Amino acid sequence: MDAHARFCSVPLLATIPPDVLALQMQKGAFGMSRFGKRQMVHLQGDRCSALDIVLEGSLLVEKIDEEGNIFSVASFGTGSIVGGNLLFASLDRYPHAITSGEQTLILRIAREKIFSLCQEYPAFLKEFLRAVSDNTAMVNEKLSDVVHRSLRQKLSLYLKREAIRQGTSEITLTVNKTRLAQLLGVSRTSVSRELRNMKDAGLLQYVNKNILLSQNFLNLL
Repeated sequence: MDAHARFCSVPLLATIPPDVLALQMQKGAFGMSRFGKRQMVHLQGDRCSALDIVLEGSLLVEKIDEEGNIFSVASFGTGSIVGGNLLFASLDRYPHAITSGEQTLILRIAREKIFSLCQEYPAFLKEFLRAVSDNTAMVNEKLSDVVHRSLRQKLSLYLKREAIRQGTSEITLTVNKTRLAQLLGVSRTSVSRELRNMKDAGLLQYVNKNILLSQNFLNLL
């Protein structure tokens, strides 16, 4: 996919006239960066001075605790923006680490240029505010889930979604336990312990990444 097609597929960039986008790229006002899988994009505590727009791949918002455990807060795919809520904040440092979930291409626009575009193009401002609001609501919902759901509830919901997606009660995990723990916002040890507890309770059977959900589990859904 060429640069023009990538830009047109991003709602925020689609509000800017194509000739203006082309000119800004020529002037170097917009910069593109490519990251490999699981590569650090922003460290926790880094200052946010530019807006990141995902052109390909995904960015993961992750919290690293004092023991080095990594917890997944949110994931942003193609067309999403990252950093919009911090760009004009008094405290403009990333509260979480940002990593690439896969091979990822990012368009980076400096704070001053975002401000200029918001002034010049009302449609850009409207879409920017919508995207920031949606991101904030999504992160708040994810954090609410982490706080108010027990590990068994979160793990059961994840397994239920996988069973629906794979169309069977005998599912294959598409991630390892470390990544699953990050998605659920807990430690890997906690996931392993809870799987054993659910097995002892007759809710499931598992061997490596293969999990068979029992009728007892299905009756609880």
